Amino acid sequence: MRSVPKHSIWQLPLVQALLIQVAVFLVLSGLFFVFDYFFQIAVTLGIAILLQAFLAACLSYLLRMPKWWLFIQFFFPICLFAALALEIPPVYFLSGFLVLFAIFGGIVRTRVPLFLSPRPVWVKLLDLLPEGEPVRFIDIGSGLGGILIYLEKQRPDIRYAGVELSLLPWVISKVRAKLAGSQIDLRFGDYESVSFSDFDVAFAFLSPVVMEGVWDKVAAEMSHGSLFLSLAFPIPHKKPDFVIQAERERAVIYGYHVTGVA
Repeated sequence: MRSVPKHSIWQLPLVQALLIQVAVFLVLSGLFFVFDYFFQIAVTLGIAILLQAFLAACLSYLLRMPKWWLFIQFFFPICLFAALALEIPPVYFLSGFLVLFAIFGGIVRTRVPLFLSPRPVWVKLLDLLPEGEPVRFIDIGSGLGGILIYLEKQRPDIRYAGVELSLLPWVISKVRAKLAGSQIDLRFGDYESVSFSDFDVAFAFLSPVVMEGVWDKVAAEMSHGSLFLSLAFPIPHKKPDFVIQAERERAVIYGYHVTGVA
């Protein structure tokens, strides 16, 4: 069986972004000290913050971080300075951080943002479910649980499960399933902790950075004849067995037939 690669903490974009900001701050602090001590050149606070923002973004680009991190790296020191200048009470930052972490905390570990699939995709998934045989379906990164609740109402003969690492979306999905009287097995955790051998159909709407690892796990654990479906993001270097375009939505489902346990 092939092993699924684990990501070192140093590979996480959040950790890399923090290290970049710290490194730029230390270098600039040293340069500013030299300018002031030897050349009597004092750098204003505004220029220092803009240099911090610009150099952090440039270094992030050179290290090939995802594009959205370049904007985060640039605006982080500016927003931090603005918050300090406005003397905003720290409790607001703490509250905001806790809410955002509850929603997007899974990104720190998995590097997968919270994506919500459009409803036309749910209909297409329903058409892809096998008829006349027992099926076990898992949504990898089940978010708010909308797909699973919809599918269960249409095909109650199928066993459904979902796994979600971000806390607040998982709690919301549990509440929604409870109110709907659902029997869906909603698990809190990383997909790497789930055995895909328990399922016949797996669906994912994740991120390009993890698709190769997800496929390695799927190919290693799912049995011959199983089906893997990925919304928007194809598996690198592997041709899909079929491609489906959702109506009225710029959403593409890539389908892969599993040929057997590796």
